[in-house]
Amino acid sequence: MNKRIVALTLVAAALAVPALAQDKPVGISVRIGLFAPSDAAARGAGQSWLAVGADFKLRDLSFRGRHSPSEIGISMDYASKGGFRTLPVLLNYTSHMGETYFTLGAGFAFSNDSTSDSTRFAYQGALGYDFQRGNNPLFVEVKYLGNERAVLNGFAIFLGARL
Repeated sequence: MNKRIVALTLVAAALAVPALAQDKPVGISVRIGLFAPSDAAARGAGQSWLAVGADFKLRDLSFRGRHSPSEIGISMDYASKGGFRTLPVLLNYTSHMGETYFTLGAGFAFSNDSTSDSTRFAYQGALGYDFQRGNNPLFVEVKYLGNERAVLNGFAIFLGARL
């Protein structure tokens, strides 16, 4: 599993470096932050875990009579501490209202809850704020990451950039 994570990180970095030089964003967001598990067993490994993630915009959406931009995308997040690990891969709907946005997503997570490795249903809800405009806007995001295995549920706070 660790080799897969390293490979995914290298692929994301290879995509991000050329994207920084673009005048127009290419639909990739990267973030780093802290994950706080809500379950006491997972908190025993640590109150907060380092978390990283990326979003890949698939397409913009438009609805009649609606002026807020929306999009569909795929996200990956990774958080790990002690014998616990979660790597959710989710299909997301995101809607922007000015600088504020919300995201809802569902998919699956590669999980280890200190007793077994498994692939389980996962979901998320996020609220974010774009606080810098320009070629590569910065954002802050609060996210709830849910997992079929409740021991891996929790909140995360991220700082990120759109590429």
